[in-house]
Amino acid sequence: MLKKHSKIKFFIITIIAMLGVLLCVCPFSIPYSMDTFNGFVPAINKGIELGGGVEAVYSCQLKNGETATLEASTKAAADKIYGLYSQLSYSELYVNILGEDKIQLVMSHEARVADEIYDYLQDAKEFSMTLTEASDSVSPEKFVVAKDVKSVRADYDYEASSYGIRVNFTEEGIKNIERMKKTAEKEEKETVYIYVGQPSSANLIASLEVGEISDGMLITSSSYSNDVTTLEACHNIIAGSLNVSLEKEGVHAISPTLGVNANIYIAIALGVIIVASIVLVCFRYGHLGLLGSLAMVFYLVLFAFLLQAIPFVTLNLTGVVACVVAYLIALVSSCYIFEKIREEYAVGKKIHISCKSAFKKALWPIIDSHVAGILAAICIWIFAPAGVTIFGVVMFVGLMLSLVINLGVLRWFVYLYLPINSSKAKPLHLYREKGVKEIKDEVEIIPEDQVNSQIMEGENE
Repeated sequence: MLKKHSKIKFFIITIIAMLGVLLCVCPFSIPYSMDTFNGFVPAINKGIELGGGVEAVYSCQLKNGETATLEASTKAAADKIYGLYSQLSYSELYVNILGEDKIQLVMSHEARVADEIYDYLQDAKEFSMTLTEASDSVSPEKFVVAKDVKSVRADYDYEASSYGIRVNFTEEGIKNIERMKKTAEKEEKETVYIYVGQPSSANLIASLEVGEISDGMLITSSSYSNDVTTLEACHNIIAGSLNVSLEKEGVHAISPTLGVNANIYIAIALGVIIVASIVLVCFRYGHLGLLGSLAMVFYLVLFAFLLQAIPFVTLNLTGVVACVVAYLIALVSSCYIFEKIREEYAVGKKIHISCKSAFKKALWPIIDSHVAGILAAICIWIFAPAGVTIFGVVMFVGLMLSLVINLGVLRWFVYLYLPINSSKAKPLHLYREKGVKEIKDEVEIIPEDQVNSQIMEGENE
């Protein structure tokens, strides 16, 4: 009965593994919906090396009344633009200064679908706060102005169920907010009016109580009806806070730096590595190799799922190398367990006892090696240059998953297999010398040199 149950479970596990592989590589339309599932592997963020990108170049001109040099103002503008775009979760982002009056913006391939995003920066609108509502006859004093804005990002207020902008201010801006609050208290005013653009009734986006004004506050408005309008407002406000005006010179797509067919070549290489390793493992370990291969299928499926689910993972050539290294470490760890099973069987233990002893003896060596690798991956993640940090991230994910698969899933597969075969060694490619007798009970095997030393100690006593 146990043998039948194990076979049924393995059949179900195999079906799940096959479905996992299909989810990794096969796109399909989601039933009863307009959405399409593209697969785990295609959904992984790819850097400019593998996926290409898009480039936009802006020319800068000093605004009227600015006293700073064009070069300094351009550098400050580049820093603010980088802060804005880095919040948009692009895989790779570079903001470079060309000469003294040009800014180059380079982003990874997913930016291609939103070319209009580059037009937003040209529509500069000044952010301001007043204590008096503007009208045709009233031009209120601006306590907080555009230059006081340090960064802006789109956000969503779940309590109010509305989109908004979250604004952070410079040190000077925070001082101006405090000055505005003191003036409001002195003049007994309770409302602050917030404008995007020249103060007028048409540009009023919110009116808040004085106590609600702070650094990092979320401003919601009926003007921000969706994520597109909110994102456009963020670009407008940042452009308005710059000392320079921007004019787009051009936008063009960038091909993958490793070549248009780089993804195909890498996929073929990875496929050859995976298939070759599975064939070799099955050839050496028989049914144990099949169990290990099944565990590695689950490893690869979960690995692909995690890489596409973690938003800051961006695969470049370094990340691909890390994927290969992590997979080989996981595979070698399972082979280490199988070698321990062979060693335990060779000294005379039964198959089920050999499996139990092997996992027990392989536990700490595998944990020690993986912990050392995880610590190294964390160091690379934190301290390595930007283009190499992905190696540490991928290695960290791969090694953590390897521990779970080899010490949990593979162990369960082996114990699930034992009711099917716990007496025939040949399918498992287990061998022992003819003179070695099978041990009937589970006992500890003491090496011969330790036995001799124990005898000598007994004689000395």
